[in-house]
Amino acid sequence: MPKEVNPRAASSAYQADLTLKSEYVLEYAEKELGLRRRPGQREMIKTVSAVIEGEEKFGIIEAGTGTGKTYAYLIPVCHHCLTEGKRAVVSTGTKALQQQLIDKDLPFVTRLFAAVTGQCLRFALLYGRANYLCPRLLNEELDKQEATLQLVKDHETEFYLDLAEWLGEGGSGVWEDLPSISDKKRRYWLKICADSEDALCAGCEEPECPWLKARRRAASAQIVVVNHWLAAADLALFSEADLRLFGEVKPAVLVVDEAHHFREVVKMTGQMVFSQSYLGLILQGLEQVEKRMPVPTKHITGETRQAWDLASQAVYELEDWAGTFLGSNAIKPLKPGLVPSNIMNKLQARLQTFLQMVQERVEGFRQELDSLDSGQVDFEESGINEEKLKILNRLDRLAEKIENIASAFERGVRTSNHYLVSGSSGDVCCVERSQGIRFVSWPFDPVPALQALYELYDKVVFTSATLFPSASPAGVEWFLKRSGIPGLKAKIARVSSPFDYERQMKAFILTDGALMPDPTNPRRLEALGQAVLKAVEATEGGVLVLCTSYTELRAVAAHLAQHLPKTRCLFVQGEAGKSELLQQFRDHGQAVLVGVASFWQGVDVPGDALRTLIIARIPFPVPDDPDVQAECYFARHRWWQEVFVPQASLAMKQGIGRLIRTESDTGMVIIADPRAARRHRQLVEACLPVTPSAVALFDAD
Repeated sequence: MPKEVNPRAASSAYQADLTLKSEYVLEYAEKELGLRRRPGQREMIKTVSAVIEGEEKFGIIEAGTGTGKTYAYLIPVCHHCLTEGKRAVVSTGTKALQQQLIDKDLPFVTRLFAAVTGQCLRFALLYGRANYLCPRLLNEELDKQEATLQLVKDHETEFYLDLAEWLGEGGSGVWEDLPSISDKKRRYWLKICADSEDALCAGCEEPECPWLKARRRAASAQIVVVNHWLAAADLALFSEADLRLFGEVKPAVLVVDEAHHFREVVKMTGQMVFSQSYLGLILQGLEQVEKRMPVPTKHITGETRQAWDLASQAVYELEDWAGTFLGSNAIKPLKPGLVPSNIMNKLQARLQTFLQMVQERVEGFRQELDSLDSGQVDFEESGINEEKLKILNRLDRLAEKIENIASAFERGVRTSNHYLVSGSSGDVCCVERSQGIRFVSWPFDPVPALQALYELYDKVVFTSATLFPSASPAGVEWFLKRSGIPGLKAKIARVSSPFDYERQMKAFILTDGALMPDPTNPRRLEALGQAVLKAVEATEGGVLVLCTSYTELRAVAAHLAQHLPKTRCLFVQGEAGKSELLQQFRDHGQAVLVGVASFWQGVDVPGDALRTLIIARIPFPVPDDPDVQAECYFARHRWWQEVFVPQASLAMKQGIGRLIRTESDTGMVIIADPRAARRHRQLVEACLPVTPSAVALFDAD
């Protein structure tokens, strides 16, 4: 809690010039509450305040690690909400940061403003609907078990009983707050969550409903904390129904933290998937509706089942072709004309027939329900009015699935809106092997969606430790263009990290030819494993190895598993969840963690638990990645400058940023890619806060 302050004196000081108010609050926090003074934080507060109170719509702030950027945007945003009666949304890249904001950062800032101004600030956390339990569905599942007099409780029943006990003891009904989480439990949870097809959220007035309570808290809050997916979902809801997830009063400010993720999230909200499993959900949904009808009804005809069988066979033929097309790849871009016309035409005709029959049956079910309403059965008296609402809800979901799979086929299999056909307003398409064969499509350019989202707010502030691929004007322009932000409407700032990198960090580039990333170099993976082992043996504290492919990860992990000293412990991505692995890595203190992809960012391990960071190679984008191919197509002859260099630079900066997390941290970065000392030295040096030394293999110690 903050120390006592004279409210009258504080209030008097708070009447200073508008641009100084946030600074006064910061000064009070520094002098009275012991908040450490950070020049970069003060600079960022000025920038955010100037945006919120000025003419520019956008604030773009790249704030180095250790700046204190969370308080730097919360203080001026809270000031705006309190003095102007406005609301704000803070969008983050991860649930972990959401939780940090709610549990630590916002409570501190709220107490700070209460001490300085005497005013209380209301804030709330909001997840997606699938994260909230539906108590009514839980009770129904428990009633079913009791009605069947089940003597032996299976895992699902035990899970429901544990949930009921947890709620009875004051549990929140939120998935993230469950005492223990597993994939198996997630399957059970989805049957009784607020996103279930049987959840009647639209008309729900259940006072203990976690989703309803969360929505109400969000609607009355001055600051709502969400993740990027939910911020994008708010746009979809507004576009379709002119409604907002965050309540009727429009939020004036959107803060996008970890903004380097935001563009991709918005883009992937337009993703569509065509697969055999999704087609099976159509028939399954139809059968479930039939079973729930309150009176004997016309059964699903043999023609409908036969149509599904024929469509399913055609999908299997498509999958056979796709399996050959993929070969050993997990994903490949799909361009117009690649799917054989005989397979395409057969599937198109059969799919259309099946979906038309299902649509007719959906309308038939609706008519039967209407006829029951007209006098055959009194829903209220028979006590099945709620069941009727569930059936109607399922029919609405089924109609939506029919529309989605038809569109997914058109866009993802027929590639009718491919960017090669429709230009930058078209889709990127691919075939991927992920729990079966899937045909996936998504918009190439998310800028129209981003700009529509910006229109929902008066001010938009982007911040992250890595926004710009370079410090040059071209690096800033690259971000603005991809984010759909007019430069004249934006205030742009870079805030340096307060860390003394010359003292805290050393950097080395390994120059041995055996490490050269080259398809003709058969020794590279073996040499990489040896280099990592040598670094582990020569250093103290934890070691994080960042790979650029699972092939590298498996090779390094296999080598370390055979030769790692007994004092060390090996953790490998995929053996457990990311959060669990990171916690074990922190706790051990002398462990080695080998990761790829997501471990290049979002890893925060201060102290001796991470003293050495090894980057296996410069993280250039994969040339045959569908998005990369599309980006290069539109960049034309500038594909290197506009696609490869910026993406590699941002990824490299994110990776290097894992090492030094506090002002007392020290450590070593080792880049095991000789190209970093040769033709790509300029790129790498621009990403490092210190000048690297080029050394021969094993000389980094």
